Amino acid sequence: ELAKDNHGRASSSPSFDRNRNAFKMSLGRSAEEEGTRLFREAIEGNYVVLGWGGDIDWSAPEYAEFANIKARWRQDHPDATGNDPNSQQLFALRGGMQTGDLVIISDGNKKFRAIGEVTGPYQFVPGFNGEYNHRRSVKWLWRNPEGLARELIYARGFSQVSTYQLDSEQLDWPAIEQLVAGGGESAASGEREPYVLIIDEINRGNVARIFGEL
Repeated sequence: ELAKDNHGRASSSPSFDRNRNAFKMSLGRSAEEEGTRLFREAIEGNYVVLGWGGDIDWSAPEYAEFANIKARWRQDHPDATGNDPNSQQLFALRGGMQTGDLVIISDGNKKFRAIGEVTGPYQFVPGFNGEYNHRRSVKWLWRNPEGLARELIYARGFSQVSTYQLDSEQLDWPAIEQLVAGGGESAASGEREPYVLIIDEINRGNVARIFGEL
């Protein structure tokens, strides 16, 4: 998958700080028309967008704290708990993400289709029909609308939660660097790099079944 997605190595190879935070985000449901539109617009506009959090502008400095987000949300929704996604996921976008963090855009629970770097603070931008009002600007480092298997870069399964922080120790940083350096639609087309495929202990298998009839 990594070899197929390589379109020629970039002039400089990225080296990511392993201590930086990374977040998983979904941009609508990928199989639905709305998800396709949100993904396209986010890629073209260089941002990520969240549907939770209602139509409140969370730009004020105090909303960098989860307790203040929760308290403000409960003014309009007294029965909401601290586990309400409108508080939890809004905080991940508003207060959790920092400039320089990575954002990995999921494609369902088993694939991912873009990697970006956060470049700016939270923004309130009223969306279509009053939905998806909350943004962070990003620089897209890699993208592929068809998506790649999640396990190529992350050892755990993706949750259905729209926005949450990933476990950095479960990220395959060299694979991410390889993707960013020479893969996806964001890379300039060039000469593909050579790859070596090593199959250990192949003599223990049925070679004809592994490769097809020889």
